Amino acid sequence: MTVNVFDSKFYAFANPDLAKAGLTTDAQLFNHFQAYGLVEGRSFSPLVDLKFYSSNNPDLAQNGVTTNAQLLNHLQTYGVKEGRKISPFVDLGYYLRKYSDLSRAFG
Repeated sequence: MTVNVFDSKFYAFANPDLAKAGLTTDAQLFNHFQAYGLVEGRSFSPLVDLKFYSSNNPDLAQNGVTTNAQLLNHLQTYGVKEGRKISPFVDLGYYLRKYSDLSRAFG
Protein backbone atom coordinates (compact mmCIF):
# COMPACT_ATOMS: atom_id res chain seq x y z
CA MET A 1 0.00 0.00 0.00
CA THR A 2 1.40 3.37 -0.99
CA VAL A 3 -0.03 6.50 0.60
CA ASN A 4 0.06 9.83 -1.23
CA VAL A 5 1.12 12.57 1.20
CA PHE A 6 1.78 15.36 -1.33
CA ASP A 7 -0.50 18.39 -0.86
CA SER A 8 -0.36 20.72 -3.88
CA LYS A 9 -2.11 23.61 -2.11
CA PHE A 10 0.31 23.43 0.81
CA TYR A 11 3.26 23.07 -1.57
CA ALA A 12 2.22 26.25 -3.39
CA PHE A 13 1.68 28.13 -0.11
CA ALA A 14 5.00 26.99 1.40
CA ASN A 15 6.91 27.75 -1.81
CA PRO A 16 5.61 31.08 -3.19
CA ASP A 17 8.46 31.31 -5.69
CA LEU A 18 6.72 28.62 -7.74
CA ALA A 19 3.73 30.84 -8.54
CA LYS A 20 6.12 33.60 -9.55
CA ALA A 21 7.67 31.11 -11.97
CA GLY A 22 4.23 30.31 -13.42
CA LEU A 23 3.72 26.97 -11.69
CA THR A 24 0.16 27.06 -10.41
CA THR A 25 -1.76 23.95 -11.44
CA ASP A 26 -1.78 20.77 -9.36
CA ALA A 27 0.02 18.92 -12.16
CA GLN A 28 2.72 21.59 -12.52
CA LEU A 29 3.29 21.68 -8.78
CA PHE A 30 3.48 17.91 -8.49
CA ASN A 31 5.85 17.67 -11.46
CA HIS A 32 8.09 20.32 -9.90
CA PHE A 33 8.06 18.48 -6.60
CA GLN A 34 9.06 15.22 -8.27
CA ALA A 35 11.77 16.79 -10.42
CA TYR A 36 13.24 19.34 -7.98
CA GLY A 37 11.32 19.95 -4.77
CA LEU A 38 11.95 16.63 -3.07
CA VAL A 39 15.70 16.78 -3.74
CA GLU A 40 15.77 20.42 -2.60
CA GLY A 41 13.99 19.51 0.65
CA ARG A 42 10.98 21.73 0.03
CA SER A 43 7.95 21.41 2.31
CA PHE A 44 5.19 19.45 0.60
CA SER A 45 2.70 18.60 3.34
CA PRO A 46 1.61 20.12 6.65
CA LEU A 47 1.64 16.60 8.10
CA VAL A 48 5.05 15.33 6.97
CA ASP A 49 8.54 16.43 7.98
CA LEU A 50 11.21 14.21 6.40
CA LYS A 51 14.00 15.52 8.67
CA PHE A 52 11.87 14.64 11.69
CA TYR A 53 10.99 11.27 10.16
CA SER A 54 14.65 10.46 9.64
CA SER A 55 15.82 11.59 13.07
CA ASN A 56 13.00 9.78 14.90
CA ASN A 57 13.50 6.53 13.01
CA PRO A 58 17.27 5.89 13.23
CA ASP A 59 16.87 2.39 11.83
CA LEU A 60 16.24 3.96 8.44
CA ALA A 61 19.72 5.49 8.17
CA GLN A 62 21.21 2.26 9.54
CA ASN A 63 19.61 0.49 6.57
CA GLY A 64 20.72 3.03 3.95
CA VAL A 65 17.48 5.03 3.76
CA THR A 66 18.94 8.54 3.82
CA THR A 67 17.92 10.65 0.82
CA ASN A 68 14.65 12.55 0.75
CA ALA A 69 13.41 10.31 -2.08
CA GLN A 70 14.23 7.17 -0.10
CA LEU A 71 12.66 8.58 3.06
CA LEU A 72 9.47 9.57 1.27
CA ASN A 73 9.24 6.19 -0.44
CA HIS A 74 9.68 4.41 2.89
CA LEU A 75 7.16 6.67 4.62
CA GLN A 76 4.54 6.12 1.91
CA THR A 77 5.15 2.39 1.53
CA TYR A 78 5.84 1.31 5.12
CA GLY A 79 5.94 4.19 7.60
CA VAL A 80 2.26 5.07 7.59
CA LYS A 81 1.17 1.44 7.87
CA GLU A 82 3.71 0.82 10.65
CA GLY A 83 2.45 3.87 12.56
CA ARG A 84 5.81 5.64 12.58
CA LYS A 85 6.04 9.27 13.65
CA ILE A 86 6.10 11.38 10.49
CA SER A 87 6.23 14.84 12.09
CA PRO A 88 6.16 16.51 15.50
CA PHE A 89 2.42 16.97 15.03
CA VAL A 90 1.32 13.54 13.79
CA ASP A 91 1.56 10.33 15.81
CA LEU A 92 0.17 7.61 13.58
CA GLY A 93 0.95 4.92 16.14
CA TYR A 94 -1.37 6.60 18.62
CA TYR A 95 -4.08 6.93 15.98
CA LEU A 96 -3.78 3.28 14.95
CA ARG A 97 -3.98 2.16 18.60
CA LYS A 98 -6.95 4.41 19.37
CA TYR A 99 -8.90 3.48 16.24
CA SER A 100 -7.94 -0.16 15.81
CA ASP A 101 -11.15 -0.83 13.88
CA LEU A 102 -9.87 1.41 11.07
CA SER A 103 -6.50 -0.26 11.16
CA ARG A 104 -8.14 -3.66 10.78
CA ALA A 105 -10.44 -2.45 8.01
CA PHE A 106 -7.82 -0.63 5.93
CA GLY A 107 -4.65 -2.51 6.79
